[in-house]
Amino acid sequence: MRLHALCRTIASRLRPAAPGRRIIVHIGPHKTGSTTIQALLRQNRHRLAPLEVICPGDPRLDRIHRIARAAIRPHGAAKHADAYCAAAARLARDCRHLPVVLISNEGLLGPMPTQFGVTGLYLAGGANLASLVSGLARHGAEVEVVFYRREMNAWTRSLIAHLGADGLTPEGFRTAHRIPHHWAGLLRRLRADLGAAAPGARLSVIDFDEDAGPTLGSALLRRAGVTETVLASLAWPAPRRVRSADATDPKDESAPLSDSTTRARKCSAQE
Repeated sequence: MRLHALCRTIASRLRPAAPGRRIIVHIGPHKTGSTTIQALLRQNRHRLAPLEVICPGDPRLDRIHRIARAAIRPHGAAKHADAYCAAAARLARDCRHLPVVLISNEGLLGPMPTQFGVTGLYLAGGANLASLVSGLARHGAEVEVVFYRREMNAWTRSLIAHLGADGLTPEGFRTAHRIPHHWAGLLRRLRADLGAAAPGARLSVIDFDEDAGPTLGSALLRRAGVTETVLASLAWPAPRRVRSADATDPKDESAPLSDSTTRARKCSAQE
């Protein structure tokens, strides 16, 4: 496996750069169907060609992933910024012969909120994303970052169910972990940091609820230039993890979370 990856890297560096190349970076966040989308990309890799797909587990992401895990807080992001940028530039150089590359890894934004004792909402995400994108853009590629935005209460309920933190309301959980009640602040930080580090890069937001369903991921693939004909030919995987986010009105902040019996009900949201 490693020898094959090394041979592929050497061969890629000998090829001429593709004109007008693009790199699409899908950053999740967590609990917005990333696992299902990545299963879709892996399962249809041959159908999506010449689109190059890079997902978690791909050796080309190993070094970037290791650095991202070490830069989970703002001071860590600053400490590892140069290494992060250099690793991203190396990946971009190895892919420069490819016209379009799609990278999908929700870990690039940071750990799932509350993991490793981290509070807040991806506080190091902007700095890490800036280092990543500035490196990816170093060899002339146009870079676009894609963020799936899920309704905040539904997202919080899904996060609580994943963590097994039953008994808290979404509002109580966010207050306990210093998570804001909306995505606006995070998106502003991401855009500001991206604009400062890589002025040509852009951040696009996809509404999770509009893309969710049996063809989850189609909006992302359209942004990568995949045609409707190709989309119609894809094999769409079943959701990898399906749980009921809640049986109550998701806009009711005071409603208690469902117990284990309620969570076992038929799912209405893809994780």
